[in-house]
Amino acid sequence: MKKYFCSIPLLLLGIFFSLNVTAQYANSLLWKVTGNDLEKPSYLYGTMHLQDKRVFELTDLIEDKLKECDALALEIVMTDPSGMGMNPEMLGTLMMDGGKKLDDMMSSSDYRKVKRLVEESMTKMMPEGDMGFMQNMMINMVIKRVKPLYVSTLITGGRVNMDMDQPLDMHLQSMAQELEKELISIESIEEQMAALNSIDDEEQAKMLTELVNNIEEADADLEQLTIAYQQQNLNLIDSLSNGFGETEGEQFEEALLTKRNLTMAHRIDSIYQKKPTFAAVGAAHLVGKNGLILALREKGYTVTPVLEEASNTDYKELCQWMTGSFNSATQAQEDSAFYDINLEMHPIWEGETEDYWIYVEQAMSSKKEKPYRQRIYQVTQIDSITFASYIYTLPEPEEYIGSWTKPELFKDLILADSLKREGCEVILKKEGDQYVGATGENSCSSSLRGATYATSEVTVTKDGIISWDRGYDKEGKQVWGAEKGGYIFKRLEEE
Repeated sequence: MKKYFCSIPLLLLGIFFSLNVTAQYANSLLWKVTGNDLEKPSYLYGTMHLQDKRVFELTDLIEDKLKECDALALEIVMTDPSGMGMNPEMLGTLMMDGGKKLDDMMSSSDYRKVKRLVEESMTKMMPEGDMGFMQNMMINMVIKRVKPLYVSTLITGGRVNMDMDQPLDMHLQSMAQELEKELISIESIEEQMAALNSIDDEEQAKMLTELVNNIEEADADLEQLTIAYQQQNLNLIDSLSNGFGETEGEQFEEALLTKRNLTMAHRIDSIYQKKPTFAAVGAAHLVGKNGLILALREKGYTVTPVLEEASNTDYKELCQWMTGSFNSATQAQEDSAFYDINLEMHPIWEGETEDYWIYVEQAMSSKKEKPYRQRIYQVTQIDSITFASYIYTLPEPEEYIGSWTKPELFKDLILADSLKREGCEVILKKEGDQYVGATGENSCSSSLRGATYATSEVTVTKDGIISWDRGYDKEGKQVWGAEKGGYIFKRLEEE
C-alpha cells in the first residue's frame, strides 16, 4: 500500500513524512542556528499541521526562543490563521483542470466510501454554526472538483484528535502576531501547488482509492507518526516512513521535499542574514541528505539541537545519582550468591568540559585497598531523552587507588593516555523515576576468563545502582558474572 497519510493542509504546507534519513539526528524538533557572521542566533523548527495537543508540548520553549527573534518565517503566512478559510486564490490552485470529476476516476463503491469519509471529516472540522448549507456546499465541491490528494488530507485530517483551537503552525503565527513579530512567507501558494500538480489527477485518484480502502491502517500509521513527533524522534519518523510511497512516492518526494528544500535553504539563509528569525517548516524538511539541517550547515552555519530544559534537568539528575559511595552488603546478606562489593563513583574534572566525568573504583568490601576494577566514565547527553556513559581505562591504575579523596591526582592525566573501551558504552533512557540502559548487543569485546564479549545492564535510581555485568564466549555461553541477576548497590549515607 502506498501510504500518503498526511495532515489536513498538506497541499499548503507540504508536510510529507516520506523521509530518507542518511544520518542520525538528535531527538529535537528545535535547532539553534549560529555562526556565518550572525550577530544573534536564529532558530529552525519542525512543525506538524495538527490540532492534537500532543504536538503542542514545546510551545513554552518555542515562545521563549521566538521572543529572542525579530521575525517568524513560515512556509506560508496564512491570511486566515484558523486554517479553515479558502480564499479564491487558494481554491483556484486546488481544482482539477478540464472539468474532471472524481466519480469518473473510480468505481461507484469507492466513490461512496470517499463521500462518506469526507462527510464525517467535514462535520468534525467545520466550526460550530457553519453546518447545514455551508457544509453540504463544501462537501459537494470537494468531492466533485478538488484534486484527489487534497481530498485525502481532508479525510485523514478529520480523523485525528482536534484538542486545540488551531493547528500547530497556525498557533505559531498567532503567537508571533501577539508578540508583534514580523511574519515572513518562505514560499508562495503557487510554488507549493506546482509540486502537487507534478502528479496527474488520475494517479492521485488511485492514491485516494488506496486510502479509503485501508483507512484503519492509515489511522494507525498517522498515530505512530504523531507519537514519534511528540517524542521529537526524527530518526523514528524516518523508520516509520520508509514505505510511504514507492515509484510515485519517489517522484512526489522529489517535487515536494528535495526541490523545495533547495529553495527553502537559499531563502532562509537570506532571511537569517537580515535579522534573527524563527523559521518553522514541516518536520520532513529538516532531515535527510537534502534536508535543511545539512543544507544550512553546508552554507556555513552551526546548527545544533535545542534540548528541553526538562531533559537538561534529567541529565543533571542522572549525573548526581551516579555519584557517591555504594555497596551490595544488604544483597550479600540476603543471598549468598552475591558478594559484598564496595563501589566508589566520584566526579573529576568538574567544570572543565561540557560532559560529566566520574572516577569509578570497585573492590571487595573486605579489601577496599585492592580494587579489581578502576575506570573513568564520561557521561554525556545524546539527545533530549538519551544519555550515554562511555568507559575508559587508566594507564597506570595503581597510582589512582583511593584517588577520589585526592582529585588533584587527575589534573595531569591526559585523556588520550586512557583507553576508551569502544562498544562498551551504556546507553541510558529515563523510564519513570529511573534511568535504564545497556551495552549494544555483542559490541563490547572482552577476553576475561575465556570470554569474547561482555554485556552490561544498568538501572540508576536516587537510592542506588543495579549493575549486571556478564561475559560470554564465542558460542554465547556465560563464562563470568552473576547468574541470578544484577548487583544491587545501595547508596551509602555520607559520613
